[in-house]
Amino acid sequence: MKFPDNAELVLLAKNERWSGFVSDIERLLDTDREADKLIELTTGLLSDNRSPTTHRLLGDTLLHLNDSSETEKREDDQDWFQGIDDRFKTKSAYIKYNCEMRIRGYMKEVKLQCLQSIHTP
Repeated sequence: MKFPDNAELVLLAKNERWSGFVSDIERLLDTDREADKLIELTTGLLSDNRSPTTHRLLGDTLLHLNDSSETEKREDDQDWFQGIDDRFKTKSAYIKYNCEMRIRGYMKEVKLQCLQSIHTP
């Protein structure tokens, strides 16, 4: 089996359908429209800074803003590393390992499917 040089492999779960890149682009554009609506609603909410609802919402937001995505090392974000093997000292090392394992699994599955299609009459 030979594919053109510019062919792309798209892996789908059983019974999953892919409508192509056009649907991905449409989904991205829809997200942008929702972002504009969210910004408009937030601006309206913030303009009434004496409202108890505004104070409560901003307080809740501040409590949940503990974003540790920028931290990389285990000692800087111990909660993120909860349940992860001690050999991983950074988030990047753990994520890289998981990606490599996932890609290896995909490649094994593709190889198996290709071999089955060759041997199936």
